[in-house]
Amino acid sequence: MHKRTLGQGLEVSAIGLGAMGMSQSYGPNPGDRDEMIAVLGAAAVIVLVAVLIGGVLYFRGGIQDPAQRARQDAEDGYAELAPLLEAEEDARAEALAPVLGDPIARTWYIVCSAVGGDSLIPPRQVCRLDVLTTYAIGWDDPGPTVDELLTVLESTDSSTGNPSGIPWQRTPRASADPPTGGVAEMRPGGSVWVYAPDAEFISMDPPVLGPFPDRAVRKHTIPASEPPAGHGTVDIRRSVQLSSTNVGCMPTARFTCDPVLEDAVLPRIEGFKE
Repeated sequence: MHKRTLGQGLEVSAIGLGAMGMSQSYGPNPGDRDEMIAVLGAAAVIVLVAVLIGGVLYFRGGIQDPAQRARQDAEDGYAELAPLLEAEEDARAEALAPVLGDPIARTWYIVCSAVGGDSLIPPRQVCRLDVLTTYAIGWDDPGPTVDELLTVLESTDSSTGNPSGIPWQRTPRASADPPTGGVAEMRPGGSVWVYAPDAEFISMDPPVLGPFPDRAVRKHTIPASEPPAGHGTVDIRRSVQLSSTNVGCMPTARFTCDPVLEDAVLPRIEGFKE
């Protein structure tokens, strides 16, 4: 143990307790012992109340009602990111027009899910904005067309909600004959799927298993139309996270968190419907 010498040879530990006597703030003769005990007791009560209030606010997720806060966070995220993603999507459609023509469908989704809630950690509601644009693709020889569309896609801006600038990456299915299924992806937030004529649609978004079920609203900006006879389809999806909100919980004797919310809270955005 490291030691220090104080004054005229008093040897003490180099690490002290860090406590101080009542005389620090109450003078050399702080007063009656019972009075000082009362002061310490009042201080302990103040600390206990502060800890309890902090714990309640932690499990609640803050002072504001959790549902109101979750909705506001998602709406704020939409106001910030939706115009950027719309501009990105319009630029991508213009770049792809010489290869695929005009889109035959475009749908916007806002999806809110619950994640976490394990142990005594309150769950979070995470909301994202997706845009799914569908094109028709000729199926006589789709390989060269898919290669060209991916080349164009790789040159387009996909920075919205993607601060690390991760580019589109082709998958092994892009070089298959014919190239069907997931032919490209961008993590996080992007995928390209190619479907043969009359192929069954495959859901790319399994439900998130959390304390409460997913909910979604959607808006169709290009009403869906059927591709021409003998054509397949290409689905290009982009996704950005809008919000991640602590929605609080009720701690239990089992050291788990029961969610305060029974259902996801969706933002109220004009044009979007469940």
